[in-house]
Amino acid sequence: MKKAIFFLLICILYACNGIQPKAPVQHQTTWVYLESEKIMKSDTTNYYLYGKIRSSVLEKIHADEKINGLFQLKEIRFVNTDDLLEIYEDEDQIGRIFLNIQDIKYISVYKRDPIYSFEEKDLHESLKKMRSK
Repeated sequence: MKKAIFFLLICILYACNGIQPKAPVQHQTTWVYLESEKIMKSDTTNYYLYGKIRSSVLEKIHADEKINGLFQLKEIRFVNTDDLLEIYEDEDQIGRIFLNIQDIKYISVYKRDPIYSFEEKDLHESLKKMRSK
């Protein structure tokens, strides 16, 4: 009986040693410029944003699949009221938003961060620092 319990304990310990925590899944993302329009009863909001979107979402849009729901746009940049490209992040915002796929009106795909597509004089101070790194 003691041998059976000892054997069972060894098996359990051996099995637990093989359990490794899963590494977080890294999703491929692509830089895009997108225009989105949210129509509400009393207002319409237009978004003109640069950011990263999951490549799988872009593939589904390209394949013209009838997909619904939200998607995340992160590392967002936008053209501010001074016509300077600026980071969409501050003390309250983390630089990510969720938009409805059906509200997308236009998408343009970029090879790299759009800060390199703008002249330095057209960048907000926060992006000038990023670009110089």
